[in-house]
Amino acid sequence: MKFKKIFVFYILFFFFCRPEKNLSFKIFFIDVGHGDAILIKIPTNVRYLNILIDGGEEKYSDDILIPFLKKQRIDTFHYLFVTHNHSDHLGGVLKVLDNFYVKNIITCQKKDSDKLYLRFLEKLNHLQLTPLKIKIGDSFLLGEKAKIKILNCYKKGDDENNSSLVLKLIYDTFNFLFTGDIEGKKRSESSSVCRYAEKFLVERFLKELKAKVLKVPHHGSETSLTDTFLKLVSPEIAIITAGRKRFGEVILPDTTVILRLLRKNIKIFRTDNGDHNPQEAPGDDHILIEIKNNNFVCRYYSPYLIF
Repeated sequence: MKFKKIFVFYILFFFFCRPEKNLSFKIFFIDVGHGDAILIKIPTNVRYLNILIDGGEEKYSDDILIPFLKKQRIDTFHYLFVTHNHSDHLGGVLKVLDNFYVKNIITCQKKDSDKLYLRFLEKLNHLQLTPLKIKIGDSFLLGEKAKIKILNCYKKGDDENNSSLVLKLIYDTFNFLFTGDIEGKKRSESSSVCRYAEKFLVERFLKELKAKVLKVPHHGSETSLTDTFLKLVSPEIAIITAGRKRFGEVILPDTTVILRLLRKNIKIFRTDNGDHNPQEAPGDDHILIEIKNNNFVCRYYSPYLIF
């Protein structure tokens, strides 16, 4: 009887605790409507390192974000980045902290008096989780092939959007640029103008901005993605995280931004693909980037398929 128990234990261990082999690198741009929630799975020898950038609006957490993450067999996040304090980036992070173990959290370091931000601070205090102190230029090694570098965070005088974390991820020979909600001009100005955080990045990092994949700043707002910034990044693929949200007479992503990308023959993937209004936008247009054996694929990902 004792032998049978030991045998059963080892069978269960083999099936549920065995190392995962031949893992692929994955980035999921989770469709949380108008907002950002980006899951990065970096393979190591036996396991994934899990990284999350933002969590979208809190109202989409229970039905979209948390089930999606659990379906990906996540139980721990090695790094959680909060690009800035707006609700469409920070909101879902509170539910992530409730449902998963977070080893390290990094914020843009801008303080706020908003109720959501204060709840976030209370949650961190309850979990005894202190954000890592960072500065522009800091890098984090992630396994043997990956590194994340911080290109932007809060600087004195920055507004909320321009305080966004900007992250450059390098995996093997592939480069990705995550831009939060940074801006580069006023809405009424030509795209030839370059101001604010985009100007800072252009002047500070120049050719280091080059990336195969760009997460388009600020959900495709006309106030972002200036000509100078886009020329330096020079992406092959642009990811737009949007949910048909209206700002006055404008619905994001702005048509002028789409045209700017198309003129440069940049392939566009959108989390509002085929959506017509904010109500039908969330949950059905996830985007997956996968790299395996140096083969790169970017495609829409169905949440109803098992991978």
